[in-house]
Amino acid sequence: MDNWSAMFEEVRCIVRQGLPLSESLFQVIEFANSNPALCDEPEYWRQVKSHEFRPAFDTMIGWGKAGLVQIAPSKGWEFLLLDLGDCPETFRLYSPGGQKLMSDLRLRVLLSQKLVIEAGAFEECFATTPENSFNLLFRNAQDFADHHVSELNDDILDWTGDTEDADDHGNNGCLLWLLLGSLALLSPFNDSDYCRQTLQGRDKLYLLSGFESLFTHLATVTAAGLVYEEV
Repeated sequence: MDNWSAMFEEVRCIVRQGLPLSESLFQVIEFANSNPALCDEPEYWRQVKSHEFRPAFDTMIGWGKAGLVQIAPSKGWEFLLLDLGDCPETFRLYSPGGQKLMSDLRLRVLLSQKLVIEAGAFEECFATTPENSFNLLFRNAQDFADHHVSELNDDILDWTGDTEDADDHGNNGCLLWLLLGSLALLSPFNDSDYCRQTLQGRDKLYLLSGFESLFTHLATVTAAGLVYEEV
C-alpha cells in the first residue's frame, strides 16, 4: 500500500497543478529518479524523457471526451471512476451503480480522509446499506469509455503483445500510465464552459482514477471549474 500511496500522492499533486504535458512529464521523471526504491528502472525513465507522447495523449483525451459526452442530464452529484487496469493496460471510465442511494456527505468524508480508496470503501457511502451493495456498485456500473493501451500504437505505453519478453515495468509503468490517464481525463476541464456542459444539470461531478480496486480523488467538477477540496 505504501507504493500506491506514494504514486497516487505524486500524480494527484502533478495533475492538480494544471501544467502542460511536457512539464507534468518532467515532474514525474524527477520523482521517479529521486525514488529508486519505488521506481527501479532508470533506463525506462530515460526512454520516457526522450519519447513523444503527444499523439497517444491526444487520443486518450479523445477517449475521455467521447465518454463524458454520453452522460445524461441529472440533478445533484455523481462520481466517476477511471480504471486503468490491473497494470498499465486499460482506460475504462464508468459510473458506479446505486448512487441515488448514497450520501454526498459520506462520500465527501471518504474522499477527504483517504488518499488511496479501496473499492469496497464506497459501500460506506450508502445512506442505508442495501443488500449486495458491492455488486450494486460495480455490477450495475454504466460504462462511458472502455479502451486498451494497444489502441495507442505507442512503443512505450503498449507493453502488451505476443512476445515472451513483454514487460509492464511494474511500478514504473503504473506510475506513468496513472499520470497520463489522469491528465487526459482532467485536461478538458480547464475550460469552465466544458465543465458546465459536462455537468448536465448536476452541481458536482467527482472524478477519481486508479487501478481496478484502488482509486484516488483527482478533482471535483463544478460550474465554476475544477476544485480539489472535498469538504
